[in-house]
Amino acid sequence: MKKKHLFLGFVMLLGMASVHAQSGTTGPLSWNLNNGTLTISGSGKMPDYDSYNKAPWKVYSESINHVVIESGVTGIGNLAFEECLSLHSINIPNGVTSIGILAFSNCQELSSITIPEGITGISGGTFIDCSSLASVTLPNSIASIADDAFKNCSSLTSITIPSNVNSIGKYAFAYSGLTSVTIPYGIKNIRECTFINCTDLASVTLPNSVTNIEEGSFAYCNALASIILPDSVTTIATIAFQCCESLKSIIIPNRVTSIGLNAFQGCYSLESVTLPNGITTIEEGVFSRCHALTSITIPGSVINIGAHAFQDSGLTSFIISDNVSSIGYQALHECKSLSSIEVESENRNYSSIEGVLCDKNKTTLLLFPAGRTGFYTTPSGVTNIGDYAFASSSLTSITISDGVENVGEWCFSNSDLGSIIFSRSVKNIGDLAFGWCFSLTSITNLNPVPIEITDLVFLGIDKSACTLNVPVESVPDYEAAAVWMEFNIVGIDVGIKENKPSTVKLFPNPVSNILNIETGSNDILPEVKIYSIQGVLLINTKGNRIDVSSLANGFYIAEVNGETFKIVKQGIQKL
Repeated sequence: MKKKHLFLGFVMLLGMASVHAQSGTTGPLSWNLNNGTLTISGSGKMPDYDSYNKAPWKVYSESINHVVIESGVTGIGNLAFEECLSLHSINIPNGVTSIGILAFSNCQELSSITIPEGITGISGGTFIDCSSLASVTLPNSIASIADDAFKNCSSLTSITIPSNVNSIGKYAFAYSGLTSVTIPYGIKNIRECTFINCTDLASVTLPNSVTNIEEGSFAYCNALASIILPDSVTTIATIAFQCCESLKSIIIPNRVTSIGLNAFQGCYSLESVTLPNGITTIEEGVFSRCHALTSITIPGSVINIGAHAFQDSGLTSFIISDNVSSIGYQALHECKSLSSIEVESENRNYSSIEGVLCDKNKTTLLLFPAGRTGFYTTPSGVTNIGDYAFASSSLTSITISDGVENVGEWCFSNSDLGSIIFSRSVKNIGDLAFGWCFSLTSITNLNPVPIEITDLVFLGIDKSACTLNVPVESVPDYEAAAVWMEFNIVGIDVGIKENKPSTVKLFPNPVSNILNIETGSNDILPEVKIYSIQGVLLINTKGNRIDVSSLANGFYIAEVNGETFKIVKQGIQKL
């Protein structure tokens, strides 16, 4: 029994020794772990390790809190100290000339490190996920910082990048705690996502050697309020400054000819943008969701404006220059402050009718400014209303005039539209044209024959709560027609004739108080009748000046000597 106890005691001593003191060799080097301090000695370079051939001290990585590398060691291998979760300090002597990839990755307690002179590069992922790393000293011998080198170093608020550095890799400082950074002269490319999500980065100094700002370089740098782009810059790539929420102004250098997709999307505070005269393309979504951007000058060199380019921005007006040949899908949609879109007279592709964008021939209405409110009547000569033309607009009532044949898909979707008048010329209504128009309560369709539509046209609308006014003789047809039958159908007397060319003039229209009427004859006072859109006679009189101040704001039909006209009453109602 006594021998057995002695044997167990010996085993326990061995176990304790294995915890407090471990040693061995790795390549040409020796290592020793004693009371949390790992000492590496010998002459030569440490081997590179990987997931199959791990560092021999890996099994004790959670117990290592300090590393001493003695003179004679010339290199630190790949993954040498990865996930040494308790490591808080390390001494790297002069003579070490290389540090391998991921060498200190996920050393979460490592707070500072000094890289000795002679090391020429920081390898890929060397300090990735070192969340406590707050101080890094780099030698002048450093020429490159590789991909992911300091990624997720959330405590790293500053770093001095030596002047000899000529290359900084992708994601090198991504998600770090940097508050400021100065890029040395010689760097040509700010690589993909180098500083993405550095949410505290408020100051960036770029040298005049930088030519390319690559994809996502400064995306989500929420504290970045300003940045000066040097004249050397020629390319600003996709999402380069996306969601830099504090960025207030930007001057695009003269050598830039195009700006990448969504480059400044979501820069909510961006108030001022200066575009160079040589730029030819404003790509998709570049300034979308820039809510503080109220105006921008489009240079004459611009040919293409991409889809969503200014969608949901703060623009109040927009001028399309002469050379613009294409405007992409929803380029100016959801701009709730936009009241006017003008087109320079020499443009060969577009025109404007009282601030509303049309094709050159003024037969297709392309876009109604979403910031306009109240009532609107489509202009004479317009035969088509384009897809999304009134989508998300603040318009409350519209008359689709005689001559319009096609109403595009999504045309009025998500708008504030409350009432509609369709002329009898309308032949086609696209899917979702009035989808989710939750304020829509009244439709007047003057067409005696129901237009064939799908159930998507009025998707999301409570049709039973919406009045559909149709010619009284057509009520049975509408009650039998798919989709239309679901509305609250009311027959109205449309014996009143539709508008036609006439010598009769009504003005102003819209009218607030007095409607002036000219008939070409000064001898006979015209007979004037004014009806509601439901066909109810409201005014029946003679004269050239008709007081309509008692009418509520809205659409009306005026009959003058037997001819009919649509008028809009707006302004203060006299009680």
